[in-house]
Amino acid sequence: MDSAELPPVFRPVVLREVHEAFSQACRVAAAEGAGTLFQVGRFDLVDFAVVLEPEHPLRLARTCFYAGMNALADAVSSCAPPEAPVCFRWPDRILLDGALVGGARLGWPQSCAEDDRPEWLVFGATVRRVSIGAEEPGARPGLGSLEELGAVLGDHRDFVARFARFFLLALHEWSDFGPAGSLRRYTPRLSGRSEAVDHRASHGGAPDAVAWQGSGSLAAALATPSWRERELSGWL
Repeated sequence: MDSAELPPVFRPVVLREVHEAFSQACRVAAAEGAGTLFQVGRFDLVDFAVVLEPEHPLRLARTCFYAGMNALADAVSSCAPPEAPVCFRWPDRILLDGALVGGARLGWPQSCAEDDRPEWLVFGATVRRVSIGAEEPGARPGLGSLEELGAVLGDHRDFVARFARFFLLALHEWSDFGPAGSLRRYTPRLSGRSEAVDHRASHGGAPDAVAWQGSGSLAAALATPSWRERELSGWL
């Protein structure tokens, strides 16, 4: 994929397989600047991260994570079978047809206070493209790969370009309508109606309340990716 296939606001940086896109992006975000899109050339995983330079205090800027999740879901949906639902497990897991296929995270300068504007943010995502090894499909219940579940990706860079286009749209929505605009699309995708209801109820019942009153809990939840916990370790 030629870099021209990315929206012009993005500048691609391709990393070797030994690197992790999110960690590398956080290390050099201040120097590289907004729109730098890191991607790792791996066969089994689609791993990428993009640098943002928000104009809002961290407390609000952090909620752009929901815009990133919406874009990731749209990218997965665009290559998945139409009958396979794409869902979220709050806040950072993405499921295809009920199986965990990926996750996302958000990084920011650790010295930045909640009411200060962060110099940078990094939204990163990892998606399992294919299963590798001797295990038969379905040998790990609840875990899956995109191709195993019927998705047709093409080159992994094509998937990243799809995400980039959806992300621009999602950021415009977030910028125009605030966190509530992103949450209107994010919340219905929470896996299971009870999870969506419980999440809303615990934060005041309205999308705006989820964004604002849930800001602190979102920060805590994003501190450690839930899709790398215990039994999930090594899958993504």
